[in-house]
Amino acid sequence: MSVPDLAALPLLAGLPSAELAQVASFMTRLEVSAGTRVFVEGESGDRLCLVESGRLQATVRMPDGSERTLGHLEKGATAGEIALLTGGRRTATVTALTSTRGWIIDGRAFQALRLDPRRGAIALMRRLGMLALSRLRVRYEAVAAEIGGLPSTEPVAPGEPVPEGALGLDYLSSLLCFAGFEQPSYVAEVLRGVPSRAVQRGDLVLCEGARPESMVLVARGAIEVTVRHTTAARRMRLAGPGRLLGYAGILDDGVSPVAARARERTLMYEFPGDRVLELLEDPGPAARRFAASVYEDIARAVRQAERPMASTLVASSGRPRSPAISARA
Repeated sequence: MSVPDLAALPLLAGLPSAELAQVASFMTRLEVSAGTRVFVEGESGDRLCLVESGRLQATVRMPDGSERTLGHLEKGATAGEIALLTGGRRTATVTALTSTRGWIIDGRAFQALRLDPRRGAIALMRRLGMLALSRLRVRYEAVAAEIGGLPSTEPVAPGEPVPEGALGLDYLSSLLCFAGFEQPSYVAEVLRGVPSRAVQRGDLVLCEGARPESMVLVARGAIEVTVRHTTAARRMRLAGPGRLLGYAGILDDGVSPVAARARERTLMYEFPGDRVLELLEDPGPAARRFAASVYEDIARAVRQAERPMASTLVASSGRPRSPAISARA
């Protein structure tokens, strides 16, 4: 494959030639005829596809056995990145409607890519993460438009500082976001200098519509992520130990599209925005593992946000009136 061909893809546009050449080393050619199923719903998400030419259709099987079309993929599209980032199953079948050409990054190449310290690999991982984040923001904004009303103006709770070392390194190393860290010293390096605090049940951690100051790592407890307006709220995610939140706003320089509130007393680390961006560009082994965890967490949030959700009626204060949940697709 040629570097100019890759440079024409939106995902890779603007990368220097040397970095494109590095990216090319992780890819293999895709050439399929009309009618070929590139991805199959329910199968392992072991590769992603970048479309150079042709047209594909994404469909999902319904409970009655019929198929519903989700959309079409054409030149410049990327498909399969969410399943590859999470290591999960395909949520849709993608079929070529015409002869289609492109490139594949398979699971083995991706495992090498996510930890590769070269600038091209770091840039591609960052772009895949941002692609997932863009999809997440679109979903959150669609939910906000659906439920109507205005976001709450309640301020974020200040919480209380947690003494350094309150959670031992052995415990921290067991958190989900650090599962791929072979050495506890990598965990200590990532957390070095990152402040931690505790919040109580019901405390607001992220305010919808405001620019977050930090990305939050839940160390102990749980935080509920919602699109919460004056009329209703929809829970998008429950972030437990080892999960992250606040990247929408930190990574894309916007406001938070969601609110986040502690479900119980919660201990959390707060990564300042500059520290997050520094880690995502750092070629060191600890930083590369952390960056991969951030992108995986974003993709998991996409998966959760795109499932049918429940809606909780809330009072004007923004707090739930009762634990009752009413079904709402």
